[in-house]
This record gives sequence, C-alpha cells and structure tokens, in this order.
Amino acid sequence: MLSLNSSSKLAKQVDDHQSFKEDEPCDKKLKEIYDTERKLDQVIEDMGTRIHTNMKNKEQEYLEIQSIFVKRKEVELRALVDKLQARKVNNLAQDEIILNLRTTIQSLHQEKVKKDNEMTELNKKLS
Repeated sequence: MLSLNSSSKLAKQVDDHQSFKEDEPCDKKLKEIYDTERKLDQVIEDMGTRIHTNMKNKEQEYLEIQSIFVKRKEVELRALVDKLQARKVNNLAQDEIILNLRTTIQSLHQEKVKKDNEMTELNKKLS
C-alpha cells in the first residue's frame, strides 16, 4: 500500500525538475509516475468501496434503530389509546349516572311543586 509520505515525495520529485538525473532516462521516471498514479487510483477506489460499505452498514444500523424506536412508540401509543378508551367507557357510565340523577331531580322537583300547590290549596280551604 502506498503511504502518504511516498506520494508526497513523488509529488516533490515531479515538481522539482532537478530530481531527474542525466543518466536516468525520462521514460523510466514517467513509468514510475504512471505506476504511482495507478496505485493512488486503486487506493482511492478501495477507500471509496470501504466508505460505501461503511455507509451501507451505518444506514442499516440506523434503519434497525429507527424500527425499534417506532415499535416502542407504537406500544406507548397503543397503551395511551387503551387508557383513553377506558376513560371514555368510564365517562359514558358517569354520563348515564348523571342523566339518571338529573331525571330523578327533575321528577322530585315536579313532585315538590305539585305538593306545594296541594298545600297552598289546603291552606286556602282551611282559611
């Protein structure tokens, strides 16, 4: 594997024209540059593959965690809906009791008015 040190050395050599020796042909240096370029391309491609694989793994982990979170929230929501449903049933029973009590109060009130009227009539007869 090519290290960053060797690639920076190569870049320095390419930039520095004095590194070419007169007894070394330019073709050999160009071949080294092309070989190094291919190695760098392979390293970059390998890094891209690793990054892509890592991203897929992280995405899968995220989706699994998200699924667990959603399932927990569904359970919480179901419990809340059940609790509200129980309250509704309880409220319906309470509403029925209240309606019965109002009916009883109304009938008692009507009976009281009737009794008051009878008392008034009896008082009139006695006077």
